[in-house]
Amino acid sequence: MEDLYVSHLTLNICYFNNINNISKWNYGLVKACHGGHIDLANYMIEKGANNWNRGLYGTCQGGNLDLANYMIEKGATNGHLIDEYFQS
Repeated sequence: MEDLYVSHLTLNICYFNNINNISKWNYGLVKACHGGHIDLANYMIEKGANNWNRGLYGTCQGGNLDLANYMIEKGATNGHLIDEYFQS
């Protein structure tokens, strides 16, 4: 079993082999966003991740406002989540 180690996050390659390429990178994007790892999120985007709404949901759950705004910049349309998760 091979693991990909990036920015303190381990993604099990065996799991990735069971889903299609775009889905695996979107899954990685959500997990990277949830963990607040912008460098890993960018890596997933470079590989083909493009589900900005799921990425935004992940980062809102993880509590990273900067990364949430980045997902909005990339094209997420569910910006109402920012108001729900980051109340002043």
